[in-house]
Amino acid sequence: MSKKTILLDCDGVLSDFCQACFDIIEQHTSIKHTHDQVTHWDLFTVLGQPHLKDEMKRLAGAGGWCSQFLTYKGTDEAVARLDKEHELVIVTSPMSVSSWAHERELWLKKHFNIPKGRIVQTEGKKYVWGDVFIDDADDNCISWAKRWPDSLSLLWDAPYNRSVDLTGTGVVRVHSWDEIFALIDRHGAA
Repeated sequence: MSKKTILLDCDGVLSDFCQACFDIIEQHTSIKHTHDQVTHWDLFTVLGQPHLKDEMKRLAGAGGWCSQFLTYKGTDEAVARLDKEHELVIVTSPMSVSSWAHERELWLKKHFNIPKGRIVQTEGKKYVWGDVFIDDADDNCISWAKRWPDSLSLLWDAPYNRSVDLTGTGVVRVHSWDEIFALIDRHGAA
């Protein structure tokens, strides 16, 4: 098996951005939420708390918020395996606050031992080439698949992207790390 370049998103795939937002809502309203309730990208609006977006931006800009994000179950083992078997690059969209990029680098180093040199922070993910692209944002996966049609674009399944029809996009929806590893192994095999 030859090594492939794997491009891996962070929020929604490795880090639990939603839970950090749920914590903000609970602190201000005492209402608890679950991931299944987030059926749209704008989670504060879909959960009836659009005014708390400003609080999230304030916390993110003050520093320290991003560094507290939890990882999803199973990501430690999956990232270690991807890193061992392939060339792993994190491709993540930075929040537009001054401390975000640096905190994200520290978070990835702490949780997955990913060095700064293998982290690309950009809103233009479609411009970054790899053999495999894994993201939870359907628009990122679709635009990436159009630009790199010979590569493999994988959409990490989440409640907020389930209504998206991927027919004809070249994007494959995935539900588990096992599924991802099987697709990576088959991709490009003769």
